[in-house]
Amino acid sequence: DNGGNLEFKNSSGTWTALGTGGGTSFSVAVGNGSDTDFTVTHNLGSRDLAVTIRETSSPYGMVVAPIEFTSTTALAVSFPVTPTTNQFTVNVVKV
Repeated sequence: DNGGNLEFKNSSGTWTALGTGGGTSFSVAVGNGSDTDFTVTHNLGSRDLAVTIRETSSPYGMVVAPIEFTSTTALAVSFPVTPTTNQFTVNVVKV
Protein backbone atom coordinates (compact mmCIF):
# COMPACT_ATOMS: atom_id res chain seq x y z
CA ASP A 1 0.00 0.00 0.00
CA ASN A 2 1.51 3.30 -1.09
CA GLY A 3 -0.75 5.46 1.07
CA GLY A 4 -1.69 7.49 -2.00
CA ASN A 5 1.58 9.42 -2.01
CA LEU A 6 3.03 9.38 -5.53
CA GLU A 7 5.45 11.46 -7.50
CA PHE A 8 5.37 11.61 -11.32
CA LYS A 9 8.50 12.54 -13.25
CA ASN A 10 7.47 13.94 -16.65
CA SER A 11 10.91 13.53 -18.18
CA SER A 12 10.88 9.75 -17.72
CA GLY A 13 7.18 8.92 -17.35
CA THR A 14 7.97 7.35 -13.98
CA TRP A 15 5.67 7.08 -10.97
CA THR A 16 7.37 6.66 -7.60
CA ALA A 17 5.77 5.75 -4.28
CA LEU A 18 6.84 8.12 -1.56
CA GLY A 19 7.39 6.99 2.00
CA THR A 20 8.98 4.00 3.64
CA GLY A 21 7.26 1.24 1.66
CA GLY A 22 7.22 -2.26 3.10
CA GLY A 23 3.76 -3.10 1.74
CA THR A 24 2.72 -6.12 -0.28
CA SER A 25 0.80 -4.37 -3.07
CA PHE A 26 0.92 -1.25 -5.19
CA SER A 27 -1.47 0.34 -7.70
CA VAL A 28 -1.03 3.33 -9.97
CA ALA A 29 -2.84 4.84 -12.95
CA VAL A 30 -0.61 5.34 -16.00
CA GLY A 31 -0.90 7.17 -19.29
CA ASN A 32 -0.07 10.73 -20.31
CA GLY A 33 -1.22 11.02 -23.90
CA SER A 34 2.29 11.03 -25.34
CA ASP A 35 4.33 8.00 -24.17
CA THR A 36 3.86 4.27 -24.70
CA ASP A 37 6.54 3.07 -22.22
CA PHE A 38 6.26 3.54 -18.46
CA THR A 39 8.36 2.63 -15.46
CA VAL A 40 6.31 1.69 -12.41
CA THR A 41 8.34 2.01 -9.21
CA HIS A 42 6.61 -0.24 -6.69
CA ASN A 43 9.33 -0.59 -4.00
CA LEU A 44 8.15 -4.12 -3.10
CA GLY A 45 11.70 -5.54 -3.01
CA SER A 46 11.04 -8.55 -5.24
CA ARG A 47 10.68 -9.76 -8.83
CA ASP A 48 8.18 -12.39 -7.62
CA LEU A 49 5.12 -10.33 -8.44
CA ALA A 50 1.66 -10.75 -9.91
CA VAL A 51 0.85 -7.84 -12.22
CA THR A 52 -2.47 -6.96 -13.79
CA ILE A 53 -3.37 -4.00 -15.97
CA ARG A 54 -6.94 -2.82 -16.41
CA GLU A 55 -8.83 0.12 -17.79
CA THR A 56 -9.12 2.80 -15.11
CA SER A 57 -12.70 3.63 -16.17
CA SER A 58 -15.73 1.55 -17.09
CA PRO A 59 -15.88 -1.15 -18.37
CA TYR A 60 -12.62 -1.82 -16.40
CA GLY A 61 -11.42 -4.37 -18.96
CA MET A 62 -8.20 -6.33 -18.60
CA VAL A 63 -5.33 -5.00 -20.70
CA VAL A 64 -2.49 -7.15 -22.04
CA ALA A 65 0.89 -5.44 -22.46
CA PRO A 66 4.52 -6.55 -22.25
CA ILE A 67 6.00 -6.23 -18.75
CA GLU A 68 9.68 -6.43 -17.79
CA PHE A 69 10.75 -6.88 -14.18
CA THR A 70 13.68 -4.47 -14.44
CA SER A 71 14.67 -4.56 -10.75
CA THR A 72 13.31 -5.61 -7.36
CA THR A 73 11.74 -2.15 -6.99
CA ALA A 74 10.48 -1.34 -10.49
CA LEU A 75 8.95 -2.79 -13.64
CA ALA A 76 8.54 -1.52 -17.19
CA VAL A 77 5.26 -1.61 -19.13
CA SER A 78 5.04 -1.00 -22.90
CA PHE A 79 1.73 -0.34 -24.59
CA PRO A 80 1.24 -0.81 -28.36
CA VAL A 81 -0.66 2.50 -28.55
CA THR A 82 -0.34 5.70 -26.55
CA PRO A 83 -2.64 5.63 -23.51
CA THR A 84 -4.59 8.74 -22.64
CA THR A 85 -4.05 10.40 -19.26
CA ASN A 86 -4.44 7.75 -16.52
CA GLN A 87 -6.20 5.41 -18.97
CA PHE A 88 -4.84 2.22 -17.38
CA THR A 89 -4.28 1.07 -13.80
CA VAL A 90 -1.29 -1.17 -13.04
CA ASN A 91 -1.77 -3.43 -9.98
CA VAL A 92 1.28 -5.13 -8.50
CA VAL A 93 1.12 -7.76 -5.75
CA LYS A 94 4.11 -9.40 -4.09
CA VAL A 95 3.77 -13.20 -4.13
